[in-house]
Amino acid sequence: MRRAEYCLADATRAVLAPSHMTDVEAAGFLVPYKNAQVALVQRAVLRQGETLLVLGATGTSGAAAIQFAKALDAQVIAVSSSSAKLEFCREIGADHVINYKTDDILDRVNELTQGKGADVIFDPVAAHLETRHRRP
Repeated sequence: MRRAEYCLADATRAVLAPSHMTDVEAAGFLVPYKNAQVALVQRAVLRQGETLLVLGATGTSGAAAIQFAKALDAQVIAVSSSSAKLEFCREIGADHVINYKTDDILDRVNELTQGKGADVIFDPVAAHLETRHRRP
């Protein structure tokens, strides 16, 4: 496979990638991490110590949400469909994992949070979202 040596881009839209990232890592970084930042910081205002439930946790945006939430010092419950995927979630920072094929999500979340439930739910694949707005 041949790779391009040059690319024509609008300089105002170009982003310098950190030297420790490969080209592949850099190419896949911006969109999912910006989605997580907007969702968790600007929209939901996730706070330290709160619990985030991440649906679709092994997709790019879900994985970014796990890492972003841990950087905010939140507790993370990740939901996915297999042991391998749930192990990946643990490796990137999830505190708890739920296999939606074998466990009831609501029951497990209530068990893990002592009946309190999640403070914020990150669902990158929902067809319709109702957003809870908080005031700082």
